Amino acid sequence: MLSLLIDSQRLAFAAYASEPTPRLDYDVIPLPTNLPLCDALQSASRTLPMLQKAGEDDVQVLVQGEVTLVPIADFEEEHITTLYDYCVPPKEGEPRRVMYDLIPSAGAALLFGMSEATHEAVTSGLGMPVHYVSAVTPLLRHLMTLPTEAGKSSKHVYAYVQAGRTLLVILSGHRLLMLNTYETHSAEDVAYYLLQAAASLGIQTDGDAFHIMGTSSAASSAYELLTQYVVHLNRLTPKESLAQHASLISEEMPYELLTLLLS
Repeated sequence: MLSLLIDSQRLAFAAYASEPTPRLDYDVIPLPTNLPLCDALQSASRTLPMLQKAGEDDVQVLVQGEVTLVPIADFEEEHITTLYDYCVPPKEGEPRRVMYDLIPSAGAALLFGMSEATHEAVTSGLGMPVHYVSAVTPLLRHLMTLPTEAGKSSKHVYAYVQAGRTLLVILSGHRLLMLNTYETHSAEDVAYYLLQAAASLGIQTDGDAFHIMGTSSAASSAYELLTQYVVHLNRLTPKESLAQHASLISEEMPYELLTLLLS
């Protein structure tokens, strides 16, 4: 399985094979600001061994950006663009494509979008079948599978902290209470949104479980600050939450790619 995560500075490719022995290949290509995305992907297709080996296989492309959830019971595919536009107003003059992932374990459909220009650049640049997935989806599916320890609180607050943004997920057992993404530029921003969301749902900072996810310096700073406010605070890294694959994982690999391929 071959996957791609695109951000403003890089193309991150990963491929996982379970046979004959488990193997996880990872490669990053810088994305210069003056190079069109389509050209960068075409160059990668010519030079990157894992893309050349992919053949006719689909490439799973993780889409970053804002998401919104719809209960599966209320989900109607023909209305996803109208609903997403209402929740995430589009920018004038920038057409976009709205897609969705079904997450039965959360009882929800997750709506996400990407600009038509980016969609066209990715499809044309890779020159092979592409399947789009929200970058939030594999993380949420993974969190829904994590065990809750008997005799301890069933409420868990997860904050995936990256440079400039934080994904916040709150679960009660395996029931999703909340999911939201915030623009965060400091540890204080992360603490503010996390503690406000927890308080609004009756989460106890002295009894319930809080987890700071990721390996970024922003995650480290948020963890250090939150130790002042939260009793049961855990630093959750990919090697810990995907322990059965720890030998394949290195710190620079994005959590989104790892949970998509290994969870």
